[in-house]
This record gives sequence, structure tokens and C-alpha cells, in this order.
Amino acid sequence: LLNVTRGGHPLLVGLAATMLKEAADKPRGEPGTEPRLEELLPGIEDALPGAAADAVLMQRILKWVSPEIAETIRLCAIPRWFDASILRSVFSLDEEQAKLEYLIGCRSFVRSRTPNGYEYHDMVRGLLLAKWKTDDYDRYLELNGAMAAYHEKRFETAESQDAKESAAVEELYHSAIVDPNRAMRLF
Repeated sequence: LLNVTRGGHPLLVGLAATMLKEAADKPRGEPGTEPRLEELLPGIEDALPGAAADAVLMQRILKWVSPEIAETIRLCAIPRWFDASILRSVFSLDEEQAKLEYLIGCRSFVRSRTPNGYEYHDMVRGLLLAKWKTDDYDRYLELNGAMAAYHEKRFETAESQDAKESAAVEELYHSAIVDPNRAMRLF
């Protein structure tokens, strides 16, 4: 059903399968450890067409991971790409490497980005950014400001022209979200 209603896009089916596998690996008897795919689907058909069905499933998937992992998943949507340095420097996360490895190893919506870290599938990132904008816009702006500052420092310390260009593009992107006038001066 999801594959057909979402235009053949297998991402959400993969996300649901990952969540169900994780739940199956937990000891039986704990609350919330035995989700069934049909528990994820109620409301999906009512939410169709469009991205609303995707958003419903994404919310349900985040519900099945620990609060720490769910927050890390949400935070990593702010940058266009992320790595352990961003998790540590910008988001001040404890055990950042373990969380990063968890995201990379277990999530079908995370892909490697050469040469810089990892990135989310565009559809998933779009859903998470929309949630940030509606649920906590001030924090969304604050995090984008922190990302702009991070990339400004990267630019200042970059040794190669490619690294400087990458940092400048990312700084411009995040600055445009927070302060379009500042971004125009950077451009």
C-alpha cells in the first residue's frame, strides 16, 4: 500500500521495516516493543494525497526510537550534511560518535556524502524541517545561526580552495534562513 500510494517510493516502506526489525530485537513484554505495521498505517489513507501521509509515518517512526535518538535524528536535519564534528561542536551532543554510527548503520534515509559526512534523503529532511518550522521555529532559527557560525569558522581555517568554497556555500545557506540581508552581503 505505501509503495503504491507514495508513487513507488520505497523509502517509507524501508523506514517501517527498520522500525519493526528494531522492535522485534527487543525483549518481549516491554511496553511498546511489539509494533505491527498495521499500527503504523491507521490514518495514512485518510492523510493521502501528498506529503501528509509521509509526515504521519515519520512521526510514528520517531515514536519507536529512544528520545535521544529521535532528537539526534531531528537535529541532523538542520544541516544539509552532518558529521561527528557538527554533532559535537554545534549540537553539543554526548556520545556523538555512537549516535552517528547508529544513524548511519540503522537508518535507510541516511546516505554517505563525499567528501563531507552524511546527509538525509531529501524527502525525510524536508519532513523534519517542516516539523521544526511548525513546532519550534525559534529553535530552528537558533540552530541555523549556529550552523552558519560553524561554517564561518570552517571557512576561516580551511586550507584548500575546495574546503573554503564548501564552507562558504554552507554558511550562505544557513545565513539566508536566519538573516537574508546578512546572506546577501556574503553573496
